[in-house]
Amino acid sequence: MKNLCHKYAYIYGKKVSWYETKEISHNKKTVLFVHGIASKGEHWEGIVSAIVGQYNVYIINRPGYATSDFYGCSNLKLYCDFLIELFRIMGIPTPFIYVGHSLGAFLGLYLSMYVKNIEKLILLAPFVKYNVSNVLCYSEVECKKKVYNSSMHSFPTDISQEMVEGFQKDIEQMSAAAIFNDFRILLNHEIDINELGSNILPTYILYASDDEVVSIRKIRKICENIKFCKSYKIQWGGHNFFISNPEECIVAIKEILKIE
Repeated sequence: MKNLCHKYAYIYGKKVSWYETKEISHNKKTVLFVHGIASKGEHWEGIVSAIVGQYNVYIINRPGYATSDFYGCSNLKLYCDFLIELFRIMGIPTPFIYVGHSLGAFLGLYLSMYVKNIEKLILLAPFVKYNVSNVLCYSEVECKKKVYNSSMHSFPTDISQEMVEGFQKDIEQMSAAAIFNDFRILLNHEIDINELGSNILPTYILYASDDEVVSIRKIRKICENIKFCKSYKIQWGGHNFFISNPEECIVAIKEILKIE
């Protein structure tokens, strides 16, 4: 990825990779990007390319995705402990701004209640509970197949077929075990929306009006329960609006990053 270097480290014997700004400056704010299910760090490129010169940027490949080894743990706390250890080894300057999409946003909400060095949250299509269908928990192979087949619904119907096929090609290369493990996390855990009231972090939520995965009603419910929360409506783009409509996301994210 342009203007970023690719790094990796070993945690509990597992290789985990990430991208980071080539020259880290302690005079700049730091932004960490965390992807969702059946995604990878490279999918943030359209967003990151617009801010990489002004901020220290870190993009992780969660366990089992891209060049990161699979780490089989469906316990939310233990999984987040793994991420916290990763952040420490990466040497991310603190405090940092957390940007997460879908499951990445879910993890951000959870981490924000326990991690003290997060400055603000930028959450794309967040949720506190995900209704996992039985098909997704039947087997790793069937889970990945289901995600692949339904991935077209994560984009607008009028988006280019080339973009959808490119995303599906990425899924083909992904670990079925990692995708299955993500859904096991969501099957076994949810965030108590009443506990979000104790979250005093400034929280900014981006959502697309045509998202078929996360409803606007759920977005509003999250906002109502966080003390400092503001939402930004992205006019179109589906669930993966940060990929299909990066221009509108960039405008919102740049505005949020400038807020003191």
